[in-house]
Amino acid sequence: MKAHELGERIESTRFLGREFLVFLWFLSELDEGTLDVPGMPPVELAFDGTLVLERMAESVESCRLKAQDPTASREAKESLRDGKLPTKAHAVVTVAEKTFSFQLDADTLALRGVRIPSLLGDREDEAFFERMQLVEELEDVLERSFRDFLALRTSSAWEATVAPAMRRWVRGEPTMTREDYVALRDRMVTRAKGR
Repeated sequence: MKAHELGERIESTRFLGREFLVFLWFLSELDEGTLDVPGMPPVELAFDGTLVLERMAESVESCRLKAQDPTASREAKESLRDGKLPTKAHAVVTVAEKTFSFQLDADTLALRGVRIPSLLGDREDEAFFERMQLVEELEDVLERSFRDFLALRTSSAWEATVAPAMRRWVRGEPTMTREDYVALRDRMVTRAKGR
């Protein structure tokens, strides 16, 4: 693949990171901040600090929310209803009593300002390896969640079930349950692995 073709492909799929952030937001509200990530203990996800939503039209329209829980604000859901998608979000993830915080850039899926739990190792080399292990644990949570998102996003279940459920959620209407989502995800991920 030539460099300009790769650049075009990246630009044409950049929306996936924004949809992924909306998807995480949706899942976090299905079960009061708990994500079901296969192969991991329960993962708690909360958005705090800054949330930036943008709509690409003739010009960029953006909404920058800064609060302890910006996704709970009326402006956040109104921005989604208005067609804006999150481009940056600060989040806190807790896995097995280990708390991580970071900003996720949706367009590049880059993590910025990552804060990891306190280190236990005393020696410098132990602390380095522990730090790397903790960063890998956070990346694993996000990678598994993104893999599940892609399996659903590329399946027929996205337009038939997930997207309508997310649209109802944005409007404040009843949507799917956590159990419905987990069953659907497990079916679609199993199918995706069988391809």
